[in-house]
Amino acid sequence: MADTILDKQKHPDWNGEKTRMIYKFPDNTKLWKKYAEIRAESLRTDGNFQAATDFYLEHREAMDSGAEVSWDARYNHDEISALQHAMNLKFQDKAAFRSEYQNDPLPDDDSDEALLTVDEIASKVNGLKQSRIPMACDKLTMFIDVQKALLFYVVTAWNDEFTGAVIDYGACPDQRRRMFSLPDANPTIQSVFPQTGFEGALYAALTELTDDYLSREWSREDGAMFKIERAMIDANWGQSWGVKPERFLKNFFTCFFLF
Repeated sequence: MADTILDKQKHPDWNGEKTRMIYKFPDNTKLWKKYAEIRAESLRTDGNFQAATDFYLEHREAMDSGAEVSWDARYNHDEISALQHAMNLKFQDKAAFRSEYQNDPLPDDDSDEALLTVDEIASKVNGLKQSRIPMACDKLTMFIDVQKALLFYVVTAWNDEFTGAVIDYGACPDQRRRMFSLPDANPTIQSVFPQTGFEGALYAALTELTDDYLSREWSREDGAMFKIERAMIDANWGQSWGVKPERFLKNFFTCFFLF
């Protein structure tokens, strides 16, 4: 944020000045690269970087050459100069050093390298039909997200290692189409349960959805049958905060967490 605000091209009305921990980096990059290697190995084997400090002491004149720091007294008890302190921070986390100490954050990585490919996404699909539980899973949970017009829900199957598979999801009332958004919902909770008021409509929709899904039996690949063991309802959306959870619980036969 500070970098953005102090950019005179974007915010010329701010008359700020950026400071840096290092105004000029040292000339001898080879010696500092060697220092970084010794420092990393010393931290792994000895739990400190004294060996790197000894190396710096031995070659300090060459390693300091060309460097300019903002505050000569800024270093820790186990370091011998502000330049060593700054370079240690740089070797520890280059991105954080550039952002927090140089006021010159690295550019955002907008490359597509980190994005999943179509093939990678497709490889996550288990190939099972909707509502079928994978063989390794033996527990079912349900989550319901409360909105004024719709209830969004998802049913997930889990194994003992907490690996999950979505086996069903949707909205209530059923939108009868694959593509829709909350603003264009049709039908809505209010249209399906008219003249009941906000609390009454929400209660009716939750009751209808949970009576249906919590009574279902879900088939695993080997034919074993399971029911949803636990359902969770998001109770913190806007107006729904005023609806008392206990009014819903009395009709549910499973354990709910409301949060």
